[in-house]
Amino acid sequence: MTVTAPTRLTAADAPAPSTAVPLLSIRDLAVTYHGHSGDVPAVQGFSAEVFPGDAVAIVGESGSGKSTVALAVLGLLGAGSATVTGSVRLRGEELIGAARRRLEDVRGRHIAMVFQDPLSSLNPYLTVGLQVAEACERHLGMTRRQSHQRARELLDELGVADAAHAFRRHPHQYSGGMRQRSLLASGFAADPALLIADEPTTALDVITQARVLGRLRERLTARGMALLLITHNLGIVAGLCDRVIVMRGGTIVEQAAVRELYRTPRHDYTRRLLAAVPRLDTPPPDDGRPARDGTAAAPGPGEAGTRATATATDAAIEVREAIVEFPRPDGGRLRAVDGVSFSVRPGEVFGLVGQSGSGKSTLVRAVAGLQALTSGEVRIGGTPVTAGDRHALRPLWRRVQMVFQDPLSSLNARFTVARIVAEPLVNFGILPPREARRRVDGLLAAVSLDPALAARYPHELSGGQCQRVSLARALAVEPEILLCDEPLSALDVSVQAEILALLRELRTRLALTVLFVSHDLAVVRHLADRVAVMHEGRLVEVKAAASLYAEAEHPYTRALLAAVPIPDPAARRY
Repeated sequence: MTVTAPTRLTAADAPAPSTAVPLLSIRDLAVTYHGHSGDVPAVQGFSAEVFPGDAVAIVGESGSGKSTVALAVLGLLGAGSATVTGSVRLRGEELIGAARRRLEDVRGRHIAMVFQDPLSSLNPYLTVGLQVAEACERHLGMTRRQSHQRARELLDELGVADAAHAFRRHPHQYSGGMRQRSLLASGFAADPALLIADEPTTALDVITQARVLGRLRERLTARGMALLLITHNLGIVAGLCDRVIVMRGGTIVEQAAVRELYRTPRHDYTRRLLAAVPRLDTPPPDDGRPARDGTAAAPGPGEAGTRATATATDAAIEVREAIVEFPRPDGGRLRAVDGVSFSVRPGEVFGLVGQSGSGKSTLVRAVAGLQALTSGEVRIGGTPVTAGDRHALRPLWRRVQMVFQDPLSSLNARFTVARIVAEPLVNFGILPPREARRRVDGLLAAVSLDPALAARYPHELSGGQCQRVSLARALAVEPEILLCDEPLSALDVSVQAEILALLRELRTRLALTVLFVSHDLAVVRHLADRVAVMHEGRLVEVKAAASLYAEAEHPYTRALLAAVPIPDPAARRY
């Protein structure tokens, strides 16, 4: 990282003066990345202040520079990879250009960060409990016994089920939401003065999200901790934050108190962001398809627990009494999927919602043939799916493509974006390499990515950009069935709206069948024909989307709907 002296600001450049002393003061921050294809200005002229007990949100589209600001604050931009100018002060102490040892003391103890991608942020060789405890030992001087006890308490506080067993599990044994809560526990561990949270709730269901945000609010109020929240979820911002910074193209386009910004946004981009937010209180768009009543799949009396659908002979996807179990460290068995049955008709979008750790991702992986069933059966177009039989699965994967929950971990770090997107076209013999490469630009444009990104590698992209690359790769072979595991979780609301419109158009034009897993109930309402609610490994309710959102029957479904964040600061505060 190259550092130059900070530029002096004029009075017009700086935020409005305050009599309070800021905890964090950022002045005219600029970051330029140095890549193999040339220099890329990522942030320009960023100025902001964060005060003790303050909750400040940074919102904006993927690639707007939000995460770069956070990395620059902590001095985490690699040497030689970026030039950083401007000033970042913590309680008056300049951090840009500070010695490495001093920055190591600041990180974790005074400023903690929760990174966007939990799987790549956790050490795969260490148990999650040890990674949470490490911060307590390193920064608070706790003994091993004290730090382990503190780690269990934090995991339990953030809703990680069975914290004693969870302490001994490795990251790959956690769901995406549980990994995200573990990272938050690490962030809380040393009671920092400032927590920088980069999309900390993207993999969380709304109930767990509300619990985690409630804990954040408690720490802001009781301990005076400050929060710098990077997010695309404007419902969370409305409910939690005091001030909002809107970024686009590396610059601040608007900065205001949260109520003022939501009530009278000044910039056109801010108005478009707010207008693009999917809401439960607005009807989904009409895509011209006949409405589905969902009656064929409604649960009968006494069937809500395990059999939530009737099977259909022409089903695109059929799951019968699926059970998936995993070994536990104590020698027992964890039942992640418990007797689930449902069918999805050709051309239907079937939504699957529920808490993180409820078994949604495990179930989708079983449908794709990536996870063996303990018992039960999965059929695709009437053909049994047998996990582990690659010869039998190869023709299936030509028809069925999957968008994974962790986009960065599902992309080959040694491939360019162009090679990643073209790979299925070549592997399935659809096109020779040169012709496949010519298709890439169109596929990237279809998911709202600049074709110029084709020459980049995954680590050079934002989380939202990686997620769109995953979607472009899945759509490359024009599959009959698309399995989507949280495909929109890292996308800003404007791109979410574009991708939702794309999925609606594809399912109409190609009769695409979609199994859509999400914790965002508003997004599911705007896309799905039917919605299944999963809780503790079982389907507890399945209904036509309009019916479920209007007349939810199961208490858990009603609790999910009640916990959905509302993009209105006057409606709810965490």
